[in-house]
Amino acid sequence: MPRLLILLTFPPEVTDQYRSRLSRTFPEIAIEVAATADKAVAALADADMLITFGQMIKNLKLDFAAARNLKWVQALGTGLDGITDQPALQPGVTVTSLHGVHGAPVSEAALASMLALSRNLPGAVRLLHVLGEHAGNGLSHLGERFAGDEMIDLVEFEAFVSLTPAENGNFKHMPPWQGYWR
Repeated sequence: MPRLLILLTFPPEVTDQYRSRLSRTFPEIAIEVAATADKAVAALADADMLITFGQMIKNLKLDFAAARNLKWVQALGTGLDGITDQPALQPGVTVTSLHGVHGAPVSEAALASMLALSRNLPGAVRLLHVLGEHAGNGLSHLGERFAGDEMIDLVEFEAFVSLTPAENGNFKHMPPWQGYWR
């Protein structure tokens, strides 16, 4: 029966989630969890597979010299530091990581941020905050115009920022190329 060692120095409720989910998915694999160097050294001698973060191997000062059965190491992070720089790591051991797992979400967040900045979303949020505060309603009524109940919409927003400071309630007006409000 193949043996998997999950080496994580997290609280037991976290490591138990790894063990239980993997056990349900792969019932034919014997799974052991280690959180200390002593337990990891003993389990590593019989493990065919290892799931860990490279930094945990560094922190526990583990050596792969006793890992004679090890065939695969899965790094839970995107980097392989602490794993591939192990002098005793056998050349035939496959090492994989989560490289690229954050690629799409980070790209989407960067694009969303660029769009928000190009449309001066931070300025619009500040404006709505100022309008809500001026109405005396705080953040629970963002966008209420002055003391009335009329909600401001984007068309009104564009018209509002084109007014002179005296016409828009003496709020500081900035030309569009500098952003609407600071």
